[in-house]
Amino acid sequence: MKYYKEGKNWWRDNRYHFMSKMNLESGITEFGSANSKGSPYYHILSPADQKNKLHNFIGEQEIYNHVIERFKTKAGDLKRVLTNTVASQPCCFNLFTPLRNRLPLASKLFSHLLQKEITVSELIIEFTPGQYNGSDETIGDQSAQGGTDSDVAVFYTTADSKKGVLLIEFKYIEYEFSVCSSYKNKNISDICDTPDFYKKLIAPNINSSAKQFDCGYLKYQNWRLLEDSAAFNADKIKTANRCPFRFSLNQLWRNMLLAEKVAKARHLDEFGFWVINPKENSFALQNSGENVKDEFLNILSDKGKSLFKVLELDNDVVKPLEQLSTEEWTDEWLRKFRQRYLTNTDFH
Repeated sequence: MKYYKEGKNWWRDNRYHFMSKMNLESGITEFGSANSKGSPYYHILSPADQKNKLHNFIGEQEIYNHVIERFKTKAGDLKRVLTNTVASQPCCFNLFTPLRNRLPLASKLFSHLLQKEITVSELIIEFTPGQYNGSDETIGDQSAQGGTDSDVAVFYTTADSKKGVLLIEFKYIEYEFSVCSSYKNKNISDICDTPDFYKKLIAPNINSSAKQFDCGYLKYQNWRLLEDSAAFNADKIKTANRCPFRFSLNQLWRNMLLAEKVAKARHLDEFGFWVINPKENSFALQNSGENVKDEFLNILSDKGKSLFKVLELDNDVVKPLEQLSTEEWTDEWLRKFRQRYLTNTDFH
């Protein structure tokens, strides 16, 4: 058995090493693998080790119970959440489950982040859109195999009784956002990489009911939603030198469209889409030759620019929570979170 190391960036390898060391020092002796045929690694817990089943959750029983309850209705890899100590999903549950269960504290945090007084009414981890009171809040790509969803959805009411939603994408160690599968898997890159991409691939097919398209997103609502989106500058996208959604902007595009669609389906007054990641994980925002944040802002409308934020996990989220916390339990939870996820980053 050994420490796992990818060599793609120091931050991921740092986390693999740190979590492995943490597990060993905690007395864990049984380890698992990423798949049925893989080798066991120190950063992956054994599903058979029921004695340590709470080890991946810093709030212990409270967070573990919510994970089990959430995956009764949410499709996904429960085993990974329970056993993989470096994965973003358990980190996300460890941060947001206590807030979900303590909405007054969540309200204080998001009032601080939004810079206005709001009251959080609901916080959903692993939010999957669907039918809401007879309205479709998806962007048309939901299926049993997956679709565009959100790591966290925050529903709130402002002091002047406006209702809103924030969708959050949480990146702990991933070094890229989801990219365009059509560009990656189909022989269309010679068109996508030219100023004619919209005229040749999109415009002639945007209202077609065909089942197969060279650009797979024509099968869903993406391009049609873009036409009426208040968040995007559609003209700038259509006249771009190449399709902006070939690489990481693809996932950001889908999530912003989803936030807007959820707001419309639920008759909300405002919406937003944020990314949260550790500052050390700069790799996610510098991918495929893109400055992801700047290039995404460049295709947003003036309104859209105010709806999108990239937040640092420590400085923008955890430190304000530490200042807002007034309970012994939340103080201890945040201490454990910092110890596990935000310290000992000097290993290379």
